[in-house]
Amino acid sequence: MLRPENRNLFLDSMRPPPGYTFDRAVGTTFTLDLLSLLITPLAFTFFDWEDRDGRPTAEPLALLEALRRHASHIHLFCQAGMINVPPADKQLLPYIESSVFEVHAPKKGGLFHPKVWLLRFVSDDEPCMYRLMCLSRNLTFARSWDTVLVLDGVLTDRKLAIAKNHPLGEFIESLPGMARHVPEDVEGTIAQMAQEVRRVAFEPPEGFRDFAFWPVGLDRRYKWPFPEEDRPFLVMSPFLGDWFLKEIKQQGQLRFVISRPESLAAVSEESLEKVEECLVMEEGSALDVNDGDAEAATDGLDDDNELAGLHAKLFVMDEGWEARIWTGSANATRAAFHNNIEFLVELTGLKSRCGIKALLGGDGSQHTLRGLLVPYEPDSEEPPDGDDEARHYLNAAREKLIDLRLEAHVSVEDENQYAIALRCPGNHRWRPPKDLSVKAWPVTLQHSAELSVGAKTAASFEGLSLEAITAFFAFDVRVAPGSGIGGKKKVDPLRFVLTLPLHGAPADRKDCILQSLLKDQDHVMRLLLLLLAGESLSVSDFAMDSVHGSVGTATSFGVFDTGTLLESLLRALARDPTAIEQVANVVDDLKKTPEGQQLIPDGFDEIWAPIWECYAEGRK
Repeated sequence: MLRPENRNLFLDSMRPPPGYTFDRAVGTTFTLDLLSLLITPLAFTFFDWEDRDGRPTAEPLALLEALRRHASHIHLFCQAGMINVPPADKQLLPYIESSVFEVHAPKKGGLFHPKVWLLRFVSDDEPCMYRLMCLSRNLTFARSWDTVLVLDGVLTDRKLAIAKNHPLGEFIESLPGMARHVPEDVEGTIAQMAQEVRRVAFEPPEGFRDFAFWPVGLDRRYKWPFPEEDRPFLVMSPFLGDWFLKEIKQQGQLRFVISRPESLAAVSEESLEKVEECLVMEEGSALDVNDGDAEAATDGLDDDNELAGLHAKLFVMDEGWEARIWTGSANATRAAFHNNIEFLVELTGLKSRCGIKALLGGDGSQHTLRGLLVPYEPDSEEPPDGDDEARHYLNAAREKLIDLRLEAHVSVEDENQYAIALRCPGNHRWRPPKDLSVKAWPVTLQHSAELSVGAKTAASFEGLSLEAITAFFAFDVRVAPGSGIGGKKKVDPLRFVLTLPLHGAPADRKDCILQSLLKDQDHVMRLLLLLLAGESLSVSDFAMDSVHGSVGTATSFGVFDTGTLLESLLRALARDPTAIEQVANVVDDLKKTPEGQQLIPDGFDEIWAPIWECYAEGRK
């Protein structure tokens, strides 16, 4: 049922169904890598976004066009203070600033931990479609064993909601209320999707007959999705807690526990008593990752240790001829079901296809999950000290910084230079203890400034280019040497990004970014060809051919005759009119400034004018 060779890339799962185009998306994640979000819109474009090795392309013009089309229609909610610090000098980051909303779980001490995407697709000839993706992984570049469940369904025209969809609709509807500020238009979009998804006829995956949605933590009350029946149970979770294992044992037969060695070592022997087998990933069966989703079994806080191998969360219960599987974000800990916001989907099917035995497989080959697992052997040595004191100290400082509600204010220094001041609004103040050092910087820069969080202006950055202005600010919080915190061990700094309200930024920032990437007429022509090439285009091949001046992708506009360009435009006009719209958007943006007008290839307007006239006439 779960075959390791059946592997899907995250972006593959987001691609629109045949005949459909992307309309909008709402996503959730615990930790966030901004570069992962930056490439997500590539999944919705018509061209091939992978290179020859199957990795997302780094072709900047492809990224630019995907972001211009889709970034404003992606709304992502993540745990406040859990955005990873990206490499500096990423010019395209301003395109996703309005896509990110940092949130807190309603219950004190809880985490916002779900990993869910709800995608809306539209078609000219077919009814609207929705796709729900329920994952165990965050939106990062982590390379570990994870799961993703994909449910597709058509939006029906029925007046009454489908009862089983109400929990999903309530979960989507609740997201703006957990963020500090969500624009009205985004709230309206999410409200519409929350209402529509209640009328979507989702189809269960192959091999299953039914499903149910289990949001956890929305009403601050404890929710237990597992039936209290004396049935065989399998738990797969990278993090374990004594409370959870004892609860399962009290109501059923805990047969198998699959986890990480350090998590199994941290629970009591009593919790694992009468468990038929404890299993771990065989060394080398998966790559190390740096995901940041390290939920401790005791308190639900994160750490920055690398995760190795297993990151999937699955709970399986055999029930007569049938079996039930719960998959999603929740770890086997008390924090997951008492404190956090989580999301699980329950699937029901025949035990022979999706039960415990079917999940594991019995032949021990690498084509079964069992073939990747080995029995857990307890280490005689004491588990390493997790340095809880230092970790709690730094995490408390992060929460104080989040509570300051810092704002970024942009001012003009001269014609081409700007300054940004970080300010604490109102009476929000915090004086960090002397044994803490706090630094901040815009993620577009490589230098930082000491944060004076006891003052109204906490930090300032001067002499910035327009491209360096951003709402994403990185923070570095570290313990001063000799403070005694963490004992004699070196305490690693805590680094994270916050999305700050940005005031006074020039309205034409994105237009300037467009012009900075389209450095000359050659680059403009490459982008136009990218838009007109159609579904057969491989972006990586296009980038390579452009460099070598292959036929159809020459290195200067002068190599093209007017007939070639006209043929490409006419083909798009007949087969894919949306490509004409995209060309028009680029041309209109370039014409907003004198510098942009100079980038339009010579002779383009003479070819473009009749094409646009035909397109406009056809739209009447």
